[in-house]
Amino acid sequence: MTIYLNEVAYSKKIDDKTFSVGSMIIKEKKGHNHGAPTGDVITVMEKVSDKGTANDWIFKISSLSDKKDLTDEFNKTMPMTCTKCHSQYANDFVSDTFNKIRYKQ
Repeated sequence: MTIYLNEVAYSKKIDDKTFSVGSMIIKEKKGHNHGAPTGDVITVMEKVSDKGTANDWIFKISSLSDKKDLTDEFNKTMPMTCTKCHSQYANDFVSDTFNKIRYKQ
């Protein structure tokens, strides 16, 4: 998995409780089908508000091979939507995988 951050997201410190509005986190995931023909996808999280809910983020999933937006299809076919899944994470609704990679010593 490869993770990309824009400057706003990258400036978050480990002790900060939340990301700033405007933060973007992009994950390149290999072999995570999510409806993509090759199983390779890009997921994007963009923080658009700061109300303290998972709805502060816009979630997108796209196929790496053909750049098709898979977000609606994914949310309809999976048992849990992106927003519902990310609601379980304590660090501003960002997955634990991100935190382990981002703040690795």
